[in-house]
Amino acid sequence: MGRFIFKKKSRTGTILVLISILIKTNLVQTFFMKPTIITTILCCVLTINLYAQDIIFLKNGDEIKAKVKEVKDQEITYLKFENLDGPTYSILKSTILMVKYENGQKDIFSTDKPVTNEAFIETSSFEVNPLSKKTVEYTYEKGMADAQIYYTGQNSGKGGVLVTSLLLNGLFGLIPAVACSVTTPKLHNMGIPNVEAYQKNPEYARGYIAQAKKTKAKKVWKNWAIGTAISTIFIIIVSN
Repeated sequence: MGRFIFKKKSRTGTILVLISILIKTNLVQTFFMKPTIITTILCCVLTINLYAQDIIFLKNGDEIKAKVKEVKDQEITYLKFENLDGPTYSILKSTILMVKYENGQKDIFSTDKPVTNEAFIETSSFEVNPLSKKTVEYTYEKGMADAQIYYTGQNSGKGGVLVTSLLLNGLFGLIPAVACSVTTPKLHNMGIPNVEAYQKNPEYARGYIAQAKKTKAKKVWKNWAIGTAISTIFIIIVSN
């Protein structure tokens, strides 16, 4: 039996409430008088909305932005995020590394769940987990899966980006956002579960770094969008 993934309610109600508030507070006139503000807010809303989606990570490194409908025994069915009214697609679970849902939860489909440094009796491209007696292969895909689990974005600069965007608006926030999003996380901030395996297996390390950089960039730009949206709305209200 497959298990169903239940989604959050539509944001249509929230949008209608916001429109009602704009009308009652006479901010609609301000919007029409300042079209650049409309563009800024729309860009922020669209940027934030990019994170309200499921992401299917494939073992070949590709990502599918989707809305997962059902996880079955052998496959997953989903809708493409850019065409939610379109057809339902299916993909074999054997080709999937992981699914990250819009609420932050994750399903890992790799052969073994990563364990801590102490759980291993040797370190090479293949290791034996004495708890399960199974062989663990340190591949590029496992590096990506581990980064999804263990890298939290610690000291990624996302906090500074948020504060700068809030206090100085998005234009000034772009500077630290770009600087932080293009740099690789430092080794001591990546939360690597097995440093020895990371050092001895280049493919595993490459996969871990690649996914950590993606995660860091997403967190940084999400904070930039949130800070820019809040500061822009504040400016509109104050200047009205």
